[in-house]
Amino acid sequence: KKVIFCQHPRADYPYSENFEKLKKTFKVVKYKTDKYIAQSYLSIFLSSMSISYAVAMNKKIMLIKSTLLGNFYSLRSSILRKNIELFEIDIDSQEYKKMNEKILNSELNSKINNYDKFIRDNLTKDMNDNYSNQIKKIIYNEFV
Repeated sequence: KKVIFCQHPRADYPYSENFEKLKKTFKVVKYKTDKYIAQSYLSIFLSSMSISYAVAMNKKIMLIKSTLLGNFYSLRSSILRKNIELFEIDIDSQEYKKMNEKILNSELNSKINNYDKFIRDNLTKDMNDNYSNQIKKIIYNEFV
């Protein structure tokens, strides 16, 4: 599968050898995260509000965990895990390297079953109507 790194539009990525390697190895885009999530087979996150897009589209989601990410990402990830059970991979451990592709795929698929409650509680009021229509109705009812 092709890997696309969706750069945060407001984040300042300083020049670093690692980020330069990333740009040489993978396609790096800005302002197109929702497009690439919609097209993705698997969406991998450190911690992001964009996870909501992937959840709403019932995408396979992998959440990266590591002490290297620091307290900020660890706290955001723990908040996410309280709201929705996502597949998490701890890259500090070497266990993830031993994971079988079929088992991984099965785990990722099983987590999608948890999305409906999160969508219902956090993203939409009416599961039978898409969220953009619901927003239009709210604006119309409140302001027109």
